[in-house]
Amino acid sequence: SKADIEAQFPAVELEIAMADLRNNRNRALKDSDWSVLPDVTLTPAEKSAWMNYRTLLRNITDGLDTVDEVQSTTLPIAP
Repeated sequence: SKADIEAQFPAVELEIAMADLRNNRNRALKDSDWSVLPDVTLTPAEKSAWMNYRTLLRNITDGLDTVDEVQSTTLPIAP
């Protein structure tokens, strides 16, 4: 019924918002893959900063339950 379909809108909207956030996150992870290659010359502090950044990216969707939460989430700034 129409009501059943409309009842699914919030879940679908959340999944679309999460997919968009995940795509942005995945792009940022890909763009920072170079930082974890074994032949990259970084100071220990730089390596730690990049590792922390990538951890924040991987965990960015944790605990997000609403479209508003997802849409108000911003990616961390790369070191």
